[in-house]
Amino acid sequence: MGNLCILSFFKLFGYLIEDHFRHADRNIENVMLRVLYFHHAVGPGGAPRSLSYLIGSLDPSQVESVVVVPDRPGNEAVCSLFRNAGATVVTERNIRPFDGSTVSPCRGLRGKAYAFYGYNSTCTASRSLVRHWQPDIVHLNSTCLAAAAKGARQANPRVPVITHVREPLLPNLWGRMLAATVRRYTNCFISIDAVGLESLLLPPNCLAHVIPNFVDESRYVSSVETRSRFRRTLGWSDTDVVVLSLSRVSESNGALEFARLIKACHGQLPEQVRFGFAGFSSEPRPYAREAAELLQILPRCQTIPFTDDVVSLLNAADVVVAPFVTSHSARSVIEGAMMGKPALVTELPNLMEQIVVGQTGLTFSLSDEAKFVSALRCFCDPSNLGRMSQNAEEFGRRRFGQIANTARVLDIYRDMVRSRRFAA
Repeated sequence: MGNLCILSFFKLFGYLIEDHFRHADRNIENVMLRVLYFHHAVGPGGAPRSLSYLIGSLDPSQVESVVVVPDRPGNEAVCSLFRNAGATVVTERNIRPFDGSTVSPCRGLRGKAYAFYGYNSTCTASRSLVRHWQPDIVHLNSTCLAAAAKGARQANPRVPVITHVREPLLPNLWGRMLAATVRRYTNCFISIDAVGLESLLLPPNCLAHVIPNFVDESRYVSSVETRSRFRRTLGWSDTDVVVLSLSRVSESNGALEFARLIKACHGQLPEQVRFGFAGFSSEPRPYAREAAELLQILPRCQTIPFTDDVVSLLNAADVVVAPFVTSHSARSVIEGAMMGKPALVTELPNLMEQIVVGQTGLTFSLSDEAKFVSALRCFCDPSNLGRMSQNAEEFGRRRFGQIANTARVLDIYRDMVRSRRFAA
């Protein structure tokens, strides 16, 4: 009799637990989630803009966003970007990147020593921040924040850690060390392209998703009136075919190499082609300074200071170019696609994921003058340009739309919270 009572008790208890989980699972969609984001840099660029788009498109009645930003001089613009998106911004002095990607390699003994020092301080800071904010999700905006993942797991092993993969990690010892670290402390990966995900050498059972960078469909809209007026301010006529480089002027993005290519085939270029190079800072580094000096002597080229008015600049252009020399994706390509701007990209695997060759864009090589000139002539044919412009916009809105891709991220948040909350 006693054994029967004990069995009945445990059976009833099991039913209650099962019923609780069933109802909790059904109601998880209505629970407010707090997401603690860690961002790694203070300068402008694609990574902070991408995160701001995500935060801005999440329903604040469903998700509370808190972003940790390094407390460094010059972080005002990034902090404002996140605040305007609706996030609470926390500045922390000890958040430092541990670089090892194709875009941000860790060079020299001094850089490596700084990385190791920053790793420990970032781990300690993130541990404290997670304990203070008690988030439901920790979301790192880059693989270089692997130390923040470790700190989060130490603070609360039940809080899921998501790492965003924004560029491939290097296939050298340093990159492999970073990959191993981020694999160890991350529960789920979201990568902007398949190539970046492959560089992590993830095991088959690892949770990983490819969700391209996305943009606000309602914001990236063409305007004929604005286009004509903006072109006049930059010295471009309505008949010019403007090829715009909108990426950060750095060694990985190939602005200098592209300028040299333009110079080498200057006499072969179609008469109506013009080139715009945006993204120059007020205090350029040596690479950017050399690129600017060369562009200033090329009559078809124009340098444009860094601007937040990306929409107007894209609206004024006809083609977006990504002359990258290092493998990573280009936010300018997807922003241009949303506005019907076909792309001209180097044949790097990340960039090839962002276009349909011959339909939404063309490829070229920085060492192949004939192929470059041929691509420009194709864009100068009004029928070709019109066809690819229409295809680019349709492709962009289908693949890079904000509404659908934000919903995918939110589904991942819900799934991660559900699985971790009910884990044994």
